[in-house]
Amino acid sequence: MLNAQLVAPRVLIFSSLVAAGCLDGAATLVREGNAAAHAGRLTEARGAFAKEVTARPGDVGARVLFAHVLTALHETQAARAEYTSALERDPRCAEARLGLSRLALAETAPEAALELLAPLPVRDEARLLKARALLARGRPGDGALVREALGTSQSPEAAYLRGSALLVERHFAEAQATFEAVESASAPLARYGLARVAAAQGRAADVLVHLRAARIALGPQWEPLAVAADPAFDFVHDTPEFQPLLSK
Repeated sequence: MLNAQLVAPRVLIFSSLVAAGCLDGAATLVREGNAAAHAGRLTEARGAFAKEVTARPGDVGARVLFAHVLTALHETQAARAEYTSALERDPRCAEARLGLSRLALAETAPEAALELLAPLPVRDEARLLKARALLARGRPGDGALVREALGTSQSPEAAYLRGSALLVERHFAEAQATFEAVESASAPLARYGLARVAAAQGRAADVLVHLRAARIALGPQWEPLAVAADPAFDFVHDTPEFQPLLSK
Protein backbone atom coordinates (compact mmCIF):
# COMPACT_ATOMS: atom_id res chain seq x y z
CA MET A 1 0.00 0.00 0.00
CA LEU A 2 1.18 3.47 -0.79
CA ASN A 3 2.24 5.38 2.26
CA ALA A 4 -0.47 8.01 2.74
CA GLN A 5 2.24 10.55 3.44
CA LEU A 6 3.34 10.29 -0.18
CA VAL A 7 -0.17 11.17 -1.31
CA ALA A 8 -0.55 13.97 1.20
CA PRO A 9 3.03 14.82 2.19
CA ARG A 10 3.66 15.54 5.84
CA VAL A 11 4.21 19.19 6.66
CA LEU A 12 7.08 19.27 9.12
CA ILE A 13 6.15 21.41 12.08
CA PHE A 14 9.03 23.24 13.66
CA SER A 15 8.02 24.59 17.01
CA SER A 16 9.63 25.70 20.22
CA LEU A 17 7.57 23.03 21.97
CA VAL A 18 7.82 19.38 20.98
CA ALA A 19 6.04 16.39 22.51
CA ALA A 20 7.03 15.16 25.95
CA GLY A 21 8.93 18.32 26.79
CA CYS A 22 11.96 17.33 24.79
CA LEU A 23 12.68 20.82 23.51
CA ASP A 24 14.49 23.59 25.34
CA GLY A 25 13.52 26.23 22.76
CA ALA A 26 15.31 29.10 24.45
CA ALA A 27 18.54 28.90 22.50
CA THR A 28 19.02 31.53 19.82
CA LEU A 29 20.22 28.95 17.31
CA VAL A 30 17.04 26.92 17.84
CA ARG A 31 14.92 29.98 17.14
CA GLU A 32 16.99 30.74 14.05
CA GLY A 33 16.66 27.16 12.85
CA ASN A 34 12.91 27.22 13.40
CA ALA A 35 12.55 30.47 11.47
CA ALA A 36 14.60 29.15 8.57
CA ALA A 37 12.67 25.87 8.49
CA HIS A 38 9.31 27.65 8.52
CA ALA A 39 10.50 29.70 5.55
CA GLY A 40 11.59 26.58 3.67
CA ARG A 41 15.31 27.34 3.98
CA LEU A 42 16.18 23.83 5.09
CA THR A 43 19.92 24.03 4.43
CA GLU A 44 20.13 27.13 6.61
CA ALA A 45 18.03 25.41 9.29
CA ARG A 46 20.34 22.41 9.10
CA GLY A 47 23.33 24.61 9.82
CA ALA A 48 21.69 26.35 12.78
CA PHE A 49 20.62 23.10 14.44
CA ALA A 50 24.00 21.47 13.77
CA LYS A 51 25.73 24.35 15.54
CA GLU A 52 23.31 24.11 18.46
CA VAL A 53 23.81 20.38 19.07
CA THR A 54 27.57 20.85 18.81
CA ALA A 55 27.54 23.72 21.31
CA ARG A 56 24.97 22.07 23.62
CA PRO A 57 25.06 18.29 23.18
CA GLY A 58 22.40 17.84 25.85
CA ASP A 59 19.78 19.92 24.01
CA VAL A 60 17.50 17.01 23.13
CA GLY A 61 14.88 19.13 21.42
CA ALA A 62 17.42 20.69 19.10
CA ARG A 63 18.52 17.20 18.10
CA VAL A 64 14.93 16.27 17.30
CA LEU A 65 14.45 19.37 15.15
CA PHE A 66 17.83 18.77 13.52
CA ALA A 67 16.69 15.23 12.70
CA HIS A 68 13.41 16.59 11.25
CA VAL A 69 15.38 18.82 8.90
CA LEU A 70 17.76 16.03 7.95
CA THR A 71 14.74 13.84 7.17
CA ALA A 72 13.26 16.55 4.97
CA LEU A 73 16.62 16.80 3.18
CA HIS A 74 16.63 12.99 2.67
CA GLU A 75 19.75 12.57 4.83
CA THR A 76 18.29 9.45 6.38
CA GLN A 77 21.31 7.98 8.14
CA ALA A 78 22.20 11.29 9.76
CA ALA A 79 18.57 11.80 10.80
CA ARG A 80 18.44 8.36 12.40
CA ALA A 81 21.62 9.09 14.35
CA GLU A 82 20.17 12.33 15.75
CA TYR A 83 16.80 10.80 16.67
CA THR A 84 18.63 7.91 18.36
CA SER A 85 20.90 10.27 20.25
CA ALA A 86 17.90 12.30 21.40
CA LEU A 87 16.09 9.18 22.61
CA GLU A 88 19.16 7.92 24.45
CA ARG A 89 19.42 11.25 26.26
CA ASP A 90 15.70 11.42 27.04
CA PRO A 91 13.78 8.12 26.75
CA ARG A 92 10.53 10.07 27.31
CA CYS A 93 10.97 12.12 24.15
CA ALA A 94 8.03 10.88 22.09
CA GLU A 95 8.92 12.93 19.02
CA ALA A 96 12.29 11.17 18.69
CA ARG A 97 10.53 7.80 18.86
CA LEU A 98 7.99 8.94 16.26
CA GLY A 99 10.80 10.15 14.01
CA LEU A 100 12.55 6.78 14.15
CA SER A 101 9.28 4.98 13.42
CA ARG A 102 8.70 7.19 10.35
CA LEU A 103 12.15 6.28 9.07
CA ALA A 104 11.51 2.58 9.71
CA LEU A 105 8.26 2.75 7.73
CA ALA A 106 9.96 4.60 4.88
CA GLU A 107 12.47 1.75 4.72
CA THR A 108 9.71 -0.90 4.70
CA ALA A 109 10.47 -2.13 8.20
CA PRO A 110 7.00 -2.22 9.80
CA GLU A 111 7.98 -4.51 12.68
CA ALA A 112 10.69 -2.07 13.72
CA ALA A 113 8.20 0.78 13.51
CA LEU A 114 5.68 -1.09 15.65
CA GLU A 115 8.34 -1.86 18.25
CA LEU A 116 9.28 1.82 18.43
CA LEU A 117 5.65 2.86 18.75
CA ALA A 118 4.74 0.28 21.41
CA PRO A 119 5.61 2.43 24.47
CA LEU A 120 3.60 5.42 23.20
CA PRO A 121 -0.08 6.08 23.88
CA VAL A 122 -2.07 5.32 20.72
CA ARG A 123 -3.21 8.84 19.88
CA ASP A 124 -2.58 11.58 17.35
CA GLU A 125 0.30 10.78 14.97
CA ALA A 126 1.24 7.60 16.83
CA ARG A 127 -2.23 6.29 15.98
CA LEU A 128 -1.71 6.91 12.26
CA LEU A 129 1.81 5.51 12.24
CA LYS A 130 0.69 2.35 14.00
CA ALA A 131 -2.09 1.87 11.45
CA ARG A 132 0.30 2.39 8.56
CA ALA A 133 2.81 -0.07 10.06
CA LEU A 134 0.12 -2.71 10.52
CA LEU A 135 -1.02 -2.31 6.92
CA ALA A 136 2.58 -2.57 5.73
CA ARG A 137 3.09 -5.73 7.81
CA GLY A 138 0.00 -7.29 6.27
CA ARG A 139 -0.58 -10.26 8.56
CA PRO A 140 -4.00 -11.92 8.73
CA GLY A 141 -6.08 -9.99 11.23
CA ASP A 142 -4.05 -6.79 10.92
CA GLY A 143 -7.01 -5.05 9.27
CA ALA A 144 -8.97 -5.31 12.51
CA LEU A 145 -5.95 -4.03 14.44
CA VAL A 146 -5.76 -1.05 12.08
CA ARG A 147 -9.35 -0.11 12.83
CA GLU A 148 -8.69 -0.54 16.55
CA ALA A 149 -5.63 1.69 16.37
CA LEU A 150 -7.50 4.39 14.46
CA GLY A 151 -10.38 4.40 16.91
CA THR A 152 -12.87 7.14 16.10
CA SER A 153 -10.36 9.45 14.41
CA GLN A 154 -12.02 11.22 11.47
CA SER A 155 -9.00 12.88 9.87
CA PRO A 156 -8.64 12.35 6.11
CA GLU A 157 -5.56 10.16 6.60
CA ALA A 158 -7.33 8.06 9.23
CA ALA A 159 -10.25 7.55 6.86
CA TYR A 160 -7.84 6.61 4.06
CA LEU A 161 -6.13 4.06 6.29
CA ARG A 162 -9.48 2.69 7.45
CA GLY A 163 -10.52 2.28 3.81
CA SER A 164 -7.20 0.59 3.06
CA ALA A 165 -7.81 -1.91 5.86
CA LEU A 166 -11.21 -2.72 4.39
CA LEU A 167 -9.59 -3.13 0.99
CA VAL A 168 -7.02 -5.58 2.36
CA GLU A 169 -9.89 -7.57 3.79
CA ARG A 170 -11.59 -7.46 0.37
CA HIS A 171 -14.61 -5.53 1.59
CA PHE A 172 -14.64 -3.65 -1.69
CA ALA A 173 -17.98 -1.85 -1.39
CA GLU A 174 -17.21 -0.60 2.12
CA ALA A 175 -13.70 0.47 1.09
CA GLN A 176 -15.06 2.36 -1.90
CA ALA A 177 -17.67 4.13 0.23
CA THR A 178 -15.00 5.07 2.78
CA PHE A 179 -12.72 6.56 0.14
CA GLU A 180 -15.60 8.41 -1.53
CA ALA A 181 -16.47 10.01 1.80
CA VAL A 182 -12.92 11.39 2.07
CA GLU A 183 -13.03 13.27 -1.23
CA SER A 184 -14.40 16.56 0.07
CA ALA A 185 -11.56 16.74 2.63
CA SER A 186 -8.74 15.26 0.55
CA ALA A 187 -9.32 14.56 -3.13
CA PRO A 188 -5.82 13.04 -3.62
CA LEU A 189 -6.29 10.48 -0.85
CA ALA A 190 -9.81 9.64 -1.99
CA ARG A 191 -8.85 9.21 -5.62
CA TYR A 192 -5.77 7.16 -4.83
CA GLY A 193 -7.82 4.90 -2.60
CA LEU A 194 -10.48 4.52 -5.29
CA ALA A 195 -7.75 3.65 -7.80
CA ARG A 196 -6.59 0.85 -5.50
CA VAL A 197 -10.14 -0.47 -5.13
CA ALA A 198 -10.48 -0.48 -8.91
CA ALA A 199 -7.13 -2.27 -9.21
CA ALA A 200 -8.19 -4.96 -6.75
CA GLN A 201 -11.24 -5.58 -8.94
CA GLY A 202 -9.29 -5.53 -12.21
CA ARG A 203 -11.00 -2.37 -13.51
CA ALA A 204 -8.08 -0.92 -15.48
CA ALA A 205 -9.97 2.00 -17.01
CA ASP A 206 -11.18 3.19 -13.59
CA VAL A 207 -7.65 2.84 -12.17
CA LEU A 208 -6.40 5.29 -14.77
CA VAL A 209 -9.30 7.71 -14.27
CA HIS A 210 -8.73 7.91 -10.53
CA LEU A 211 -4.94 8.14 -10.76
CA ARG A 212 -5.19 10.98 -13.27
CA ALA A 213 -7.54 12.81 -10.91
CA ALA A 214 -5.16 12.25 -7.98
CA ARG A 215 -2.26 13.57 -10.03
CA ILE A 216 -4.18 16.71 -10.99
CA ALA A 217 -5.22 17.30 -7.39
CA LEU A 218 -1.66 16.93 -6.09
CA GLY A 219 0.06 18.95 -8.80
CA PRO A 220 3.80 19.23 -8.12
CA GLN A 221 3.49 17.03 -5.02
CA TRP A 222 2.66 14.00 -7.17
CA GLU A 223 5.09 11.16 -6.42
CA PRO A 224 5.52 9.10 -9.61
CA LEU A 225 8.14 6.79 -8.09
CA ALA A 226 5.79 5.81 -5.28
CA VAL A 227 3.00 5.14 -7.77
CA ALA A 228 5.31 3.06 -9.96
CA ALA A 229 6.37 1.01 -6.93
CA ASP A 230 2.82 0.26 -5.79
CA PRO A 231 2.15 -3.41 -6.61
CA ALA A 232 -1.57 -2.69 -6.83
CA PHE A 233 -0.98 -1.25 -10.28
CA ASP A 234 1.31 -3.92 -11.69
CA PHE A 235 -1.34 -5.16 -14.10
CA VAL A 236 -1.54 -1.74 -15.83
CA HIS A 237 2.09 -0.75 -15.36
CA ASP A 238 3.19 -1.50 -18.93
CA THR A 239 0.20 0.02 -20.69
CA PRO A 240 0.72 3.21 -22.73
CA GLU A 241 -2.00 4.97 -20.71
CA PHE A 242 -0.17 4.37 -17.42
CA GLN A 243 3.21 5.71 -18.52
CA PRO A 244 2.30 9.44 -18.44
CA LEU A 245 1.44 9.01 -14.75
CA LEU A 246 5.07 8.16 -14.04
CA SER A 247 6.30 11.69 -14.59
CA LYS A 248 5.86 14.92 -12.68
